[in-house]
Amino acid sequence: MVTTLCRMSSSGQSVRLFFGIWPGYTASAQLAELQGRWDWPPDASVYSPAKLHMTLHFLGNLPVDLVPRLGVAAHSIRFRPFDLELVKAGTWREANVAWVSPAPSEPLMALHDELGRALERIDVQIESRCYAPHLTLARKAGHATPPAEFEPIPWRVTNFVLARSVPGGQPAYQPLMVFPAR
Repeated sequence: MVTTLCRMSSSGQSVRLFFGIWPGYTASAQLAELQGRWDWPPDASVYSPAKLHMTLHFLGNLPVDLVPRLGVAAHSIRFRPFDLELVKAGTWREANVAWVSPAPSEPLMALHDELGRALERIDVQIESRCYAPHLTLARKAGHATPPAEFEPIPWRVTNFVLARSVPGGQPAYQPLMVFPAR
Protein backbone atom coordinates (compact mmCIF):
# COMPACT_ATOMS: atom_id res chain seq x y z
CA MET A 1 0.00 0.00 0.00
CA VAL A 2 1.36 3.40 -1.00
CA THR A 3 0.96 6.20 1.52
CA THR A 4 0.45 9.62 -0.04
CA LEU A 5 1.65 12.26 2.39
CA CYS A 6 1.16 15.43 0.41
CA ARG A 7 -1.10 16.43 -2.46
CA MET A 8 0.22 18.99 -4.88
CA SER A 9 -1.75 21.26 -7.17
CA SER A 10 -0.94 20.82 -10.84
CA SER A 11 -0.67 24.25 -12.34
CA GLY A 12 2.00 23.54 -14.94
CA GLN A 13 4.75 24.10 -12.40
CA SER A 14 7.81 21.92 -11.88
CA VAL A 15 9.24 20.47 -8.69
CA ARG A 16 12.69 19.13 -7.75
CA LEU A 17 12.20 15.42 -7.02
CA PHE A 18 14.13 12.40 -5.87
CA PHE A 19 13.59 8.90 -4.52
CA GLY A 20 15.39 8.08 -1.30
CA ILE A 21 15.48 6.15 1.93
CA TRP A 22 15.45 7.66 5.42
CA PRO A 23 17.06 6.05 8.46
CA GLY A 24 14.82 5.13 11.38
CA TYR A 25 14.95 6.70 14.82
CA THR A 26 17.82 4.62 16.23
CA ALA A 27 20.07 5.03 13.19
CA SER A 28 19.26 8.78 13.09
CA ALA A 29 20.28 9.13 16.74
CA GLN A 30 23.53 7.27 16.07
CA LEU A 31 24.20 9.48 13.03
CA ALA A 32 23.66 12.61 15.15
CA GLU A 33 26.18 11.27 17.68
CA LEU A 34 28.63 10.58 14.84
CA GLN A 35 28.18 14.12 13.48
CA GLY A 36 29.11 15.42 16.92
CA ARG A 37 32.47 13.66 16.69
CA TRP A 38 33.56 15.37 13.44
CA ASP A 39 35.85 18.40 13.38
CA TRP A 40 33.76 20.82 11.29
CA PRO A 41 35.02 23.96 9.51
CA PRO A 42 33.44 27.13 10.98
CA ASP A 43 31.16 27.68 7.97
CA ALA A 44 30.02 24.04 7.64
CA SER A 45 26.29 23.50 7.26
CA VAL A 46 25.66 20.35 9.31
CA TYR A 47 22.33 18.70 8.51
CA SER A 48 19.81 17.92 11.23
CA PRO A 49 19.10 14.20 11.70
CA ALA A 50 15.62 14.62 10.16
CA LYS A 51 17.22 15.68 6.85
CA LEU A 52 19.63 12.76 6.60
CA HIS A 53 18.69 10.40 3.79
CA MET A 54 20.23 8.28 1.07
CA THR A 55 19.19 9.22 -2.44
CA LEU A 56 18.27 6.31 -4.69
CA HIS A 57 17.57 8.39 -7.80
CA PHE A 58 17.77 12.15 -8.19
CA LEU A 59 15.24 13.23 -10.82
CA GLY A 60 15.74 17.00 -10.89
CA ASN A 61 13.02 19.45 -11.90
CA LEU A 62 10.02 17.66 -13.36
CA PRO A 63 6.44 18.75 -14.05
CA VAL A 64 4.09 18.33 -11.07
CA ASP A 65 1.74 16.44 -13.40
CA LEU A 66 4.31 13.62 -13.60
CA VAL A 67 4.13 12.84 -9.84
CA PRO A 68 1.21 10.35 -10.13
CA ARG A 69 3.05 8.42 -12.89
CA LEU A 70 6.17 8.33 -10.73
CA GLY A 71 4.03 6.89 -7.95
CA VAL A 72 2.63 4.16 -10.20
CA ALA A 73 6.12 3.26 -11.44
CA ALA A 74 7.52 3.12 -7.89
CA HIS A 75 4.56 1.07 -6.67
CA SER A 76 5.57 -1.65 -9.16
CA ILE A 77 8.78 -2.25 -7.17
CA ARG A 78 8.78 -5.26 -4.88
CA PHE A 79 11.51 -5.68 -2.31
CA ARG A 80 11.92 -7.21 1.10
CA PRO A 81 13.13 -5.23 4.12
CA PHE A 82 16.91 -5.34 4.30
CA ASP A 83 19.74 -4.24 6.55
CA LEU A 84 22.41 -1.70 5.79
CA GLU A 85 25.47 -0.98 7.86
CA LEU A 86 27.02 2.49 7.65
CA VAL A 87 30.74 1.86 7.92
CA LYS A 88 32.76 4.60 6.22
CA ALA A 89 32.97 8.38 6.64
CA GLY A 90 34.78 10.95 4.56
CA THR A 91 34.60 14.08 2.44
CA TRP A 92 34.43 14.93 -1.20
CA ARG A 93 36.45 18.11 -1.37
CA GLU A 94 35.42 18.98 -4.93
CA ALA A 95 31.73 18.70 -3.94
CA ASN A 96 32.45 20.28 -0.53
CA VAL A 97 30.42 17.68 1.39
CA ALA A 98 30.94 15.29 4.29
CA TRP A 99 29.33 11.88 4.02
CA VAL A 100 28.90 8.44 5.51
CA SER A 101 28.41 5.35 3.35
CA PRO A 102 27.23 1.77 3.76
CA ALA A 103 29.08 -1.47 3.34
CA PRO A 104 28.35 -2.99 -0.09
CA SER A 105 24.74 -4.17 -0.19
CA GLU A 106 23.19 -6.31 -2.91
CA PRO A 107 19.60 -5.52 -1.78
CA LEU A 108 20.32 -1.76 -1.92
CA MET A 109 21.81 -2.03 -5.39
CA ALA A 110 18.89 -4.21 -6.53
CA LEU A 111 16.39 -1.62 -5.26
CA HIS A 112 18.32 1.19 -7.00
CA ASP A 113 18.52 -0.76 -10.26
CA GLU A 114 14.89 -1.93 -10.27
CA LEU A 115 13.64 1.58 -9.53
CA GLY A 116 15.85 2.92 -12.33
CA ARG A 117 14.32 0.46 -14.80
CA ALA A 118 10.80 1.41 -13.68
CA LEU A 119 11.58 5.09 -14.22
CA GLU A 120 13.05 4.43 -17.67
CA ARG A 121 9.85 2.55 -18.63
CA ILE A 122 7.91 5.81 -18.15
CA ASP A 123 10.57 7.79 -20.04
CA VAL A 124 12.08 9.49 -17.00
CA GLN A 125 15.78 10.03 -17.56
CA ILE A 126 17.99 8.75 -14.76
CA GLU A 127 21.55 9.76 -13.99
CA SER A 128 24.13 7.84 -15.98
CA ARG A 129 26.96 8.16 -13.45
CA CYS A 130 27.85 5.23 -11.23
CA TYR A 131 25.69 5.06 -8.10
CA ALA A 132 27.67 5.90 -4.94
CA PRO A 133 25.30 5.29 -2.00
CA HIS A 134 25.89 7.75 0.85
CA LEU A 135 24.20 10.11 3.29
CA THR A 136 25.35 13.72 3.13
CA LEU A 137 26.08 14.84 6.69
CA ALA A 138 27.04 18.44 5.89
CA ARG A 139 27.75 20.91 3.10
CA LYS A 140 30.57 23.46 3.02
CA ALA A 141 32.44 20.65 4.71
CA GLY A 142 35.07 19.51 2.21
CA HIS A 143 37.80 20.21 4.77
CA ALA A 144 36.03 18.58 7.72
CA THR A 145 37.81 15.80 9.59
CA PRO A 146 35.85 12.63 10.35
CA PRO A 147 36.46 10.62 13.51
CA ALA A 148 39.39 8.22 13.13
CA GLU A 149 36.99 5.32 13.67
CA PHE A 150 33.40 4.66 14.62
CA GLU A 151 31.15 1.73 15.35
CA PRO A 152 29.14 0.62 12.30
CA ILE A 153 25.62 2.05 12.34
CA PRO A 154 22.93 -0.55 11.55
CA TRP A 155 19.93 0.56 9.54
CA ARG A 156 16.86 -1.51 8.62
CA VAL A 157 15.35 -0.38 5.30
CA THR A 158 11.59 -0.98 5.23
CA ASN A 159 10.45 1.56 2.63
CA PHE A 160 11.52 4.17 0.13
CA VAL A 161 10.11 7.62 -0.48
CA LEU A 162 9.35 9.98 -3.35
CA ALA A 163 10.35 13.38 -1.99
CA ARG A 164 10.47 16.98 -3.08
CA SER A 165 13.37 19.33 -2.39
CA VAL A 166 11.86 22.53 -1.02
CA PRO A 167 13.62 25.66 -2.31
CA GLY A 168 15.38 27.88 0.22
CA GLY A 169 18.66 28.42 2.02
CA GLN A 170 18.83 25.28 4.19
CA PRO A 171 17.88 22.03 2.50
CA ALA A 172 14.35 20.91 3.26
CA TYR A 173 12.61 17.80 2.00
CA GLN A 174 8.92 17.05 1.74
CA PRO A 175 8.00 13.37 1.45
CA LEU A 176 5.22 12.97 -1.11
CA MET A 177 4.68 9.18 -1.18
CA VAL A 178 6.02 6.25 0.83
CA PHE A 179 6.47 2.82 -0.76
CA PRO A 180 6.78 0.01 1.82
CA ALA A 181 8.66 -3.24 1.37
CA ARG A 182 6.41 -6.07 0.28
